[in-house]
Amino acid sequence: MRDLIWGAVLVTSGAVAGMAFHGYWAAAWLGLALMGLAALAISSAVTVGVAAYLGGLLFNVVGLDWMRAITRSSDPWMLFHWMAFSWPVAVLLMRQLPMPWAFPIAWTIGTAMPTWGLVGAFGPPGHFYMNRLAQTQVDLPLAQIADLAGMAGIEFVMTLVVAAVMTKRWMFASIIAGVVLIYAQVQHPSGELITVAINGGQLNMDHEFPTADISVWPEVACRLPFSDAQWHDLAHKLGGKVVCGIDRPPYNSAIVIGDEISYLNKRFLVMGGESPSPLEYVLGASHQICQVGETKMAEDLIVPICYEITVPTAIRQAAVIVNPGSELRLGPGRGSEAMLAHARLRAIEARRPVVRAVVSGYSAIINANGDADATIGPMRGQVQLDKRFSLYAVTGDCLAVVSCAIVGAVLVRRSIKSKNKEPQR
Repeated sequence: MRDLIWGAVLVTSGAVAGMAFHGYWAAAWLGLALMGLAALAISSAVTVGVAAYLGGLLFNVVGLDWMRAITRSSDPWMLFHWMAFSWPVAVLLMRQLPMPWAFPIAWTIGTAMPTWGLVGAFGPPGHFYMNRLAQTQVDLPLAQIADLAGMAGIEFVMTLVVAAVMTKRWMFASIIAGVVLIYAQVQHPSGELITVAINGGQLNMDHEFPTADISVWPEVACRLPFSDAQWHDLAHKLGGKVVCGIDRPPYNSAIVIGDEISYLNKRFLVMGGESPSPLEYVLGASHQICQVGETKMAEDLIVPICYEITVPTAIRQAAVIVNPGSELRLGPGRGSEAMLAHARLRAIEARRPVVRAVVSGYSAIINANGDADATIGPMRGQVQLDKRFSLYAVTGDCLAVVSCAIVGAVLVRRSIKSKNKEPQR
C-alpha cells in the first residue's frame, strides 16, 4: 500500500511540474521535490519505473498540449510517449547514487535522452528541447548561469537545491542560491549600440522602410525571385545588413545581404510537423555561421530559422543572432511564449543579442542578459553588441557527458567492490 501511495505521488509530480509551462514557475520546483521524495520512498523498482513513466507522460502532455497545433498527430499522448522514458531513467539512476548529487546527475542524463536520440526505438529521436524546465525559469536570476552550462546547468542547480533541501542540507542549499544570485547580479550587457528594424508582412522592394544597422523580415516574407542586384540595392538603401525569410522548398530558408549574399536552409525540423523521418533528426547538423562581409558589425551573424531557435546546438557566438520565424499555426499564446523564452535563453547562453522577426508571434529585440522588448508586429529599437565570453558556447552540452562518466565510474567501482567481497572458494 505504501508503494501505491508514493507511486501516485510520483505520477502526480509530473502534472505538477508540467504546470510550470503554464506560467507557474514555482510548480517546477514543487514537482521535482515530489518526484525526488517519491522515488526514494518506493521500495519496488518495477513500481517506481512504471510510476515514473506515467509521471513523465503526464509532464509532457500537461506542459506541451499546445503542440497539437504544429504536429501531424492530433493526439499528444502518441507524440510524447517516447519522451516520457526519460523520467524512469532519471528515477532509477537516482536510486543508485548517493544524495544529494544523485538527483542532478540522474536528471541531467534522463533529460538529455530526447536530444541525443537514445530513445529512437520508442518514437522519433531528435533535437527536442521544448520540454525542458529551464525555459520556465527564464525570468529568474537562475537563468543567468545558462552561459556556463546551458539549460542542463539550470536544471542541475534546480535539482541539486531540491535534493539538498530533501536531505536537510540547509547550509549547502543556501550557499548554492547565494552564489547564483551573486553571479546574476554581476552580469551587465555592454558594447556598442546598434539600431535594429523588424519589419512585418511581405517584402515589397518599392516600399519605404526605416534605415537600420540590421533590417529583418520574418520567415517566408519574400516569395518573389529577386535578383542579387535588387537585394544589394535594398541593403544599400537601408544602410546595413538585411536578413529576410524566403520561400525555398522543401523547407523555409533565409537570405542574408551584406557585402556578399548568403543563403541558409533550415536544418532542424519541427518534430512531428516537418520531419518526414526519424533519421533527419539523428543526422541534424549544427547551423553554419554565414559570412556577410565587413560592415559596421565587423563580425558575423548567425541565423537560426523559426524552430531552430529552440535548439542550443544551432547557436554559437557571433555578433548578433537573427531569428526569422512564422508562428501562424500557434498564434499569440503559450506556444509563442515558449518560443520567446527559448530565444531569451539562447541570448544568455551565447551572451549575444537576439533579434526575432516573427509572423503572428512575438517579435523581439533581446539583449545578452535575456531581457526582451517584445511585441506583435513591426518594431524598431537598439541593442548592445555584447562581447562577453560564454563557456557554454565553447563546451556545449558537456554536462550530460560528464554525468554519464560519473555514473559509469560509480557503477564500475561498485561492481569491483562486490566482486572483491565475494568469498573465495
